Amino acid sequence: MNIENHIQIIDLLAKREAEFMKIRALEDAVCNLLGGAHFPFPSGPAKQLSQEKVKKDTKTAVLASESVPNKPAVVEFLRPLHLPGENAYHLFYIDESGQKMDSFQNDRELILDILALQNSEFYVHKMETVFFENIEKWQCVEVLFDYEEETK
Repeated sequence: MNIENHIQIIDLLAKREAEFMKIRALEDAVCNLLGGAHFPFPSGPAKQLSQEKVKKDTKTAVLASESVPNKPAVVEFLRPLHLPGENAYHLFYIDESGQKMDSFQNDRELILDILALQNSEFYVHKMETVFFENIEKWQCVEVLFDYEEETK
C-alpha cells in the first residue's frame, strides 16, 4: 500500500467515525424523547437499498403477522385519550434482550410509529391509559390491551 492510499483510508475512517457520532446523537435524542427508556435500535450494518428485494405483495399493514408471530395488532386498541381523566399511555414492551420494559407517552402519533417498528425482538405486550402526575405518581385508568391476559 502506498502512502496516498494510506492517507485516503485514514481520511475515510475519520469520516466514518464522524457519522457514527451523528448516529449516536440521534439515538440519544430518541431515548430522551422516550423519557430515558431504552429503545431497541437494530444492530449491525444497515442494508443498502441495492440489496433489498422488492416484494410482489402490495398489501400494507402497520404490523405484519410474520414480524411478530402470534401477536395481535396492538394498533387497533390505541384510541385517543379521554381528557382530562387520561393524560398518557403506559406501554409495556419486550426489548431485543427479552427484558420487559415500560414507558409513559402522551403522543399518539409517536406510539403509532413505535408500534410500526414491532418485530420478533421488540413488541408491545400491554398498553393502558393513565392519569400521570410524575414517574412515582400515576394511576391506571383503563387497560387497552394485555397480551398476557389474552393468552390465559
